[in-house]
Amino acid sequence: MKKLFVLIILISNVYVLNVRADELTPEKTAVIDELLVLSNAEQAGVLMGKAIVQSMYSGIQEVNPNLDPKVLSILEEVVFELIDEDKDNGEFKRQLHEIYSKHFTTNELRDIVAFYKTPTGQKTVTAMPLIIQDSMKINQGKAQQIMPRIMQKLAARFKEEGIDL
Repeated sequence: MKKLFVLIILISNVYVLNVRADELTPEKTAVIDELLVLSNAEQAGVLMGKAIVQSMYSGIQEVNPNLDPKVLSILEEVVFELIDEDKDNGEFKRQLHEIYSKHFTTNELRDIVAFYKTPTGQKTVTAMPLIIQDSMKINQGKAQQIMPRIMQKLAARFKEEGIDL
């Protein structure tokens, strides 16, 4: 019985230590804030907004090829207005704090900050959006290439399973 009690205490302590390691302290929040500045996280939001606008515009254009030219500017205005609202109310930053805190310890975050302060880290900040943009183009092209085959296989499989869509 004593051994079981000691085992339970040890397991509880390990669990508590793990939870504490991920706790979002003011110090950890400050390190995350520094990381967000160094990594130019705001630029990632702009790229995300551009991707959303482009995706929506392409979808609308597919259904209606004769779009009014104002559609693109209206899409941009609305999407970026909402992104700015989210940024201004602090919710997005709070969520980023939670995400970084969940995946990194304070010491790991300090290491990442140190990396971003190096010339290679700064090059990463400027190159990464371009790398992501190029990767997205490749992925879009690949998706368009294989989509007919995916749809064909799905239709055959659904028919085989007696599923009528």
